[in-house]
Amino acid sequence: MGSSFEELEVWGKSCRLSVRLYKLLRDCRDYGMKDQMLRSSISIPSNIAERNRFIDFFTLRGYR
Repeated sequence: MGSSFEELEVWGKSCRLSVRLYKLLRDCRDYGMKDQMLRSSISIPSNIAERNRFIDFFTLRGYR
């Protein structure tokens, strides 16, 4: 199997982006925009992690 997604630079940067957005938008009163931006920022590292699990699944079964 490959290296962990947590070792990927892009995963770390996307996590830091999410933390920054949470801090920046803490007092935002436009709740719709705030919610969309936060959900979008969380989806980036989540999708990276999910893709890694998907690849591991097929690698374990000899498809790769």
